Amino acid sequence: MSKSADTDAPLISVVTATHNLLSQGRQDSFKGVVDCMQRQNCARAEHIIQDGASTDGTVALLHELTEGMPRTTVISEPDGGLYDAMNKGAQAAKGEYLLFLNSDDSLASDDILNQAADRLEATKPDFLYGSTLRRYKDGGETMEKRMSLKAILQRMPFCHNSVFIRRDVFQALGGHDSQFRIAADYDLMLRLIGSGYQGERMDEPISLFWDRGATSDQDATGKDY
Repeated sequence: MSKSADTDAPLISVVTATHNLLSQGRQDSFKGVVDCMQRQNCARAEHIIQDGASTDGTVALLHELTEGMPRTTVISEPDGGLYDAMNKGAQAAKGEYLLFLNSDDSLASDDILNQAADRLEATKPDFLYGSTLRRYKDGGETMEKRMSLKAILQRMPFCHNSVFIRRDVFQALGGHDSQFRIAADYDLMLRLIGSGYQGERMDEPISLFWDRGATSDQDATGKDY
C-alpha cells in the first residue's frame, strides 16, 4: 500500500535559485551547495533547485550533480529574476517550512536541518531564525549577530538564508515582491514581522555566507532599501 501524500511530504523545503552557473564560473560553488545538502542526511527535508531556463549547459550540470538524489527536484523555466525564481521554487515546494539558500552559500553545520526540524515540529512557529556564519578567503570566520526583531525598521535582523518561514505564511504574504531587485528579502521580512507573525530564535547558526559576493552596486542597494 502506498503512503499518503501527507505522510510523504517533507517538513522543510530548501529552495535554491540558479541561472547560467557555467558562464559565471560558479559551478564549483554550487556543487558545494549540493554536497552540503547531502551531508545533512535529513529525511524531513527536500531540495528544490529552481533554474531560470539557463542556456549555457547549467541544466545538464544540475541533473548530473543531483542524479540519484530522491529528495532533490530540478526545475528549469523562464523567470523574472532571482526573487521570482524563489517564488516559483516556493510554489513547487511541498514542505511546511521554506528555507531559501543561495546558489553559492552553504549551511553552517552538517546537522542543522535536523536540529531545526526538531524545533519546528515541537513548537510550530510562524518562522524560526538564527545567525549566519561569514567565512573569508583567508579561512577566518565571524558570526553575524543582528538578531533583534525590534531593529526591523533599520535593517534585516537576520539573513534571508537563515530563516525558516511557514510556507502558508509565505503564500499569505504574497511571497517576494520582485519589483525590488535587491531588497525583496528585506521587504518580505518587514511584512512578515509587521503583520504580527510570531517567530522563534535558534542559538545555532543556520547558514554560511562566503565573503566573496558582496553587492557591488551600493547606490542601487541603497535605493532599493
